[in-house]
Parts: sequence; C-alpha cells; structure tokens
Amino acid sequence: MEIGTCKYCRKPDKELAESHLVPAAIYDLCEVDGEFVKITEKSVGFTGRHLKHPLLCEPCDGSLSTDGEDYSIPLLADEKGNFPLYDLLVKVAPDCAEDDFAAYAVARNPEISVEKITHFALGVFWKASVHSWRKGETANWIELGPYSEEIRKFLRGEGAFPKYVALTVGIIPKPVRQISFCLPYRGSKDTCHYYMFYVPGIAFALSVGKGLGDAKQNCFYSNPLHPVVTTALAGDVKAVMQHVTKKAHFSNRVIEEAKLRR
Repeated sequence: MEIGTCKYCRKPDKELAESHLVPAAIYDLCEVDGEFVKITEKSVGFTGRHLKHPLLCEPCDGSLSTDGEDYSIPLLADEKGNFPLYDLLVKVAPDCAEDDFAAYAVARNPEISVEKITHFALGVFWKASVHSWRKGETANWIELGPYSEEIRKFLRGEGAFPKYVALTVGIIPKPVRQISFCLPYRGSKDTCHYYMFYVPGIAFALSVGKGLGDAKQNCFYSNPLHPVVTTALAGDVKAVMQHVTKKAHFSNRVIEEAKLRR
C-alpha cells in the first residue's frame, strides 16, 4: 500500500487506499457481463477497468462511504426497472407539474436524506478536483479553484456549505434506460464554472463562482425547500452525453446495445 498525504484529512505518512473517483458499487450496478460502458471525450465503449488511485487514507475513504455513498447508491435505478429514489420522491405531490416536467420540494419528504445525497454528489466532484485520474497527466480532472477546499471542509463537517457553490439535481422518471454513468465533465455556462456527472437515474450539476444566478436559488442543499426536478426526456443528461461524446469513437458493441434499447 502506498504511503503519502491523504487529500481529505491532509495528514502525511498515511497508508493510502485505492480510492475510486466514482464509487465501486456504481461500476457493479452498471456492469453487463462483467463490463460497463465507459464514457469519455475520446471514446465510448465497454471495459472492466475501474478508475482508481491511492488518494485517501482508509478512514477517510470509509467516511465518504458512510457519510453519503452507502445511503445514495442503493437508491439508484437498475436494469430490472427499480428506482427507489424516484419511488420515495413521488410519495409526496410535486409543487408544480407540466407535461413531462415536475418539481418537488424534498423538504416535505422526510424519507429522503438531503444531507447524504449532497455528501455523495459533492464527494465525487471534490475527488475529481484534487487529482488528474488520467495516466501520464498532472492536471486535475476538473478545476474548482478555491471552492475545492471549501467543499472539502464542508464534507468533513469543518465548514458551512460554500456561498458561491450550487448543487442541482435532476431525476429521470421510471423506467430509466440509461443504466450507465458519466464521469464529471465541464459544461458551458457564461457566468460561472459548471460541471455535471450522471449515475443511473440522476444527473448532478455543480455551479461554482460569483455569477451563480438562478443556480443558487435552485440549489438542492441551500434552498430550504431542497428542490429537485424530474423530466422524462432527461434533457440535461442527453445534452451532456452528446457534448462529452461529440468527438468520441463509439465501439461497435455500444452501437448494437443502443439499437436494442430503442
């Protein structure tokens, strides 16, 4: 096991665990015959390799699991048509609904933990901001600037939710066809930095910077109503996937699997 400084607690001379950027359990959820679809800017194809690196000490790696991942991952959609988070969400009527769009106030639903879902999502964004995760490269996967440290302190219970950070959550209604995941990726916004990642059934978006605008009002954590939206077309997910993969090479197997799902 590698010895080094843990990125989470900042303590030196720690035994570092093989930390995953996206939790290992999500790989398992998305597997097809021992493989899963890996989506990057360069390629879209099946692989069995997990993206991991000696990053955190064992206690810190475990705390990210217990503080958010262990709760959130069992709520994701799966190949069998289950989607526990959506089932919990629709137990309470939406605040507004129109055509294929609905907005829900999770504050009215005691069965859903805003704290743990927020911790899970921010944990993935934060890990992407403190390491390259690419062999032979040194630049971090995404750049959050000073907000990376503010998020780290929030995750560890050492600071408040950052003022110039907004987390928004979009949920796809059942049945969810996209049983896959997309690693954190920078989107396009004029006024602030904007990143997204997708796990089965849920798209998380992180906006950072002083020009947040409406994103702060819609923040899943900061807004007292803890809003989420559902959309059958999953427009945000579709847009991100198209943007990430517009120059990517699609393997023949991925193309054939997509035809079968239509």
